[in-house]
Amino acid sequence: MNIIKPYYEIIGNVNEVDTLTKLEKIIRVCYKSEDKITDTSKYDFLAKIVERKHHAMLEHSNFTFSINDNIYYNYLIHSDLVKWMKTSTEIKLINNESIHGVVTLSARSILDLIASEDCYLQQIGLNIVNVSSISLKDKCILFGVTDAQLMDVNKHLDIFEITDEIKNKFISKIEYLKHSFMSIKFVCDRGVSHELVRHRCSFAQESTRYCNYSKDKFGKEITVIKPIFYEEGTELYDNWYSSCESDESTYFWLLENGSTPQEARANLPNSLKTEIVVTMALINWNHFFHMRVPKTAHPQMRELTIPLYKELTTDINNLFDEIDID
Repeated sequence: MNIIKPYYEIIGNVNEVDTLTKLEKIIRVCYKSEDKITDTSKYDFLAKIVERKHHAMLEHSNFTFSINDNIYYNYLIHSDLVKWMKTSTEIKLINNESIHGVVTLSARSILDLIASEDCYLQQIGLNIVNVSSISLKDKCILFGVTDAQLMDVNKHLDIFEITDEIKNKFISKIEYLKHSFMSIKFVCDRGVSHELVRHRCSFAQESTRYCNYSKDKFGKEITVIKPIFYEEGTELYDNWYSSCESDESTYFWLLENGSTPQEARANLPNSLKTEIVVTMALINWNHFFHMRVPKTAHPQMRELTIPLYKELTTDINNLFDEIDID
């Protein structure tokens, strides 16, 4: 049995440019197949994700659009698709010209728009064209359409990037927080992950249905997270260790006697290490820190969130609220 401390990794920040590379890295966390990543693997891999309708994973990629005032107020805000959108009524752009009805959509919701029998793209007047980091091939893979279909779609959509120039000069703090996203991978125990998924955002988590910890790639052992509140050498720690060791032994016995990983996982401990990627807008991360940093939060959660909060408040100045850590 392997014992590790929890940690986090920022794998997709607000300046992320290679969308497909980021998506492949995030999605492969579910299957622990990162060893299969190559310079070109993302194309076939993501095409299969779209083909198999594993659309939830596409929520980790988000794009910002400007739309016509009249359509925004009279149609879009009443649409059933509004649940997928981050919206704002105004963003001030270069030369102080305002674009009303700014919308941020995930790749999943764009795919839904394209596939809609009601032709939402044409009706709501989203106008998408240039994003230097997203090629035509990349868009086709993400949105599940042909080159010809996408060329037609491009007549109706208009994506713009929230550049540093726009952020610093022409956009309010609240709008930037609503339309900029960040992806963070947490390596924690299953209990902490259950708290993470209570937040309203997108997730990709290591799957105990598909991961077989008796295999060589996992060292033929389970990995557990060391509890911050149990000191080694104490009776509390020794009992926790023995319990996890017993769970590991039973898990392997079940596999050896015909159980599948998704069946044998019923005996895995709550301390089992899991990897989970969380993607949400900065405004939601701000709320997340209010809930998961204060001393009322779970000790194992704070073990992760306090250093993360300190790092982000240093690197992304003045975007997150000041929170009392002590």
